[in-house]
Amino acid sequence: MRTSQLKSNDMGQVTSMLAIDVGRFDQCLKFIPQLVIVPVQSLIYTYLLWTTLGVKTVAGLSVVYFIVPLQCTTLKAP
Repeated sequence: MRTSQLKSNDMGQVTSMLAIDVGRFDQCLKFIPQLVIVPVQSLIYTYLLWTTLGVKTVAGLSVVYFIVPLQCTTLKAP
C-alpha cells in the first residue's frame, strides 16, 4: 500500500486489511509442507505398486492422471 493511500484511509480500515492479509498468509503456510510430502509419497506408492503389479501400474496411474484434470475442469464454477 502506498503512503498516499494510507493517508486517505483511516486506521481501522488499514488494520482490517492487514488482518485479512495475515490470515491469508497464515493459511498458505499450512500447505507448504504438502509441496514436498505429496511428490515423495507419490514416488513411494508408485514404486510399491510397480514391485507388486509390474507393467499394470502404468495403466492404473494413467487413468488417475487423466481423471484428475477432468474433475478439475468439470467442477469449476461457471
